[in-house]
This record gives sequence, C-alpha cells and structure tokens, in this order.
Amino acid sequence: MIHRVTHMRKLNPGPGRNYLFGNSGLYTPYSIVIPGSAGRRLNLNDTTVAEMIASIQLIRNDLVVGIGTGFLIAPDIVLTARHVFSGAHDRYNIALGFDAEASVGSSIKQVRRKVTHNQLDLCVLLIEGAQKQWFRLATHPPKIDEDADIAGYGFSHSDGRLRCSQGTGSITSLDPRSKSIWYLINTSSGDSGGPIFQQRAGHYEVVGVHSEGAGDVLMGNQGVLLDDEVVSDIREMVSLAKEQ
Repeated sequence: MIHRVTHMRKLNPGPGRNYLFGNSGLYTPYSIVIPGSAGRRLNLNDTTVAEMIASIQLIRNDLVVGIGTGFLIAPDIVLTARHVFSGAHDRYNIALGFDAEASVGSSIKQVRRKVTHNQLDLCVLLIEGAQKQWFRLATHPPKIDEDADIAGYGFSHSDGRLRCSQGTGSITSLDPRSKSIWYLINTSSGDSGGPIFQQRAGHYEVVGVHSEGAGDVLMGNQGVLLDDEVVSDIREMVSLAKEQ
C-alpha cells in the first residue's frame, strides 16, 4: 500500500486568539439527523474521551472555512479523515481536548508530518509533544446491532464556541470489502474524522472513522471500518510519519 507523506514546515501559530467564522460561504455546516436517534450530548460520559479528541480548523484569510475532528491513537499521533483537508485553505489549526473548547488560538499543536491513505478516507498527523491518553485501535471488528459512540466537533454550543459532543447509536451494516461501517448516530459536517468507538474491557477501542453523511436514513451515517487490514495500514502510516 502506497501512502503520500507531507513534511510540514514550522509555522508560528500566531497570538492566542479565537478565529471567527466568516460569511464567505466556504464553510457551510450541515446536520445529518437520523429519525429516532438519540441527540448529541455536550457533557461527555467520561471526560477522558474529550481529552483524546482534536478539533481541526481550516483557516483562510484568518477566517475558519472548514472544521473537522481527529483523535489520538498514540501520544503524538492524530488519526482523522483525509477529506477534512480537501477545502481551500492557507493553513490549519489542531487543538486537543478541553484546550479546543477554551482558546483554540493559544493551544495549537504543531504538525510535523502528514500521511494520507491513497484509497481510504484516512490521514495520520504526527504532532509535537506527547499526550497522556489515546484511543486503542480495534482488536476485532464490531458486530451489527451493537452500540457504538461518536465524539467530535460537529455541533457548536449556543454561544458559538466549539464544543466536543458525543452521540450513541447502533451499528446497522458492515462491508469488509469496501471497508465501510454504517451507524444510526446523528452527525454534522465538523464530525468528519471523528472516532466511532466502543468500550471494551475498560478501554476505548476505535472501530471506525466517520467519513460522510447518510445516503439512506435506514442505513445511517458512514465511516471507514477498522478491520485487521485497515489497522495494519494505519500502523504503516504511523511508521512512515515517524521516519526521520
């Protein structure tokens, strides 16, 4: 499997500030609401989850023109969706956990290297600094009708601030050939790249990466399925990111 590696030049993140949403039309949030599904929760069941979630903001002319989500899978590795970076932008900001809710401008993490998958909607980011907690990659695929959660920055608070929220729903379908997973969990555009995860033996394991909205409300929203083959690819991407 061939991956694309991008070396990141060091950037000064600039003064601590919160970037404002522009009215340029470049960023248009949308919600994918599944009838009958539970609403998203701003107060996460376990604050540990929020500490492992990253907000990704695409910046153009000092305005936020796109939002995505990523999550830690190692002390210095963030996994997200490749398409999060597809919009036109000058640069992007990455902030982790509660820092993302407090002051994005002052908590930006420097990205040292970016590795993208050539076929699947996956991207690995090597960041500076070591974090204390991270998600585990799936040790085995989930099963249809099992519950799973998503956490991400798709829904903003009433005051306009980015807030990490969590949603729960059932897995409706799995396709190992296309590496796809479907689930009845409400999402919004900023959730792209967020983890689909389950709690197993006291740990949070990621079984999918949120990719796109519902094509069929009966199937639900869709992500990349983390089966053994995909997990192996991700580990290869991490190795490439850490090469000197």
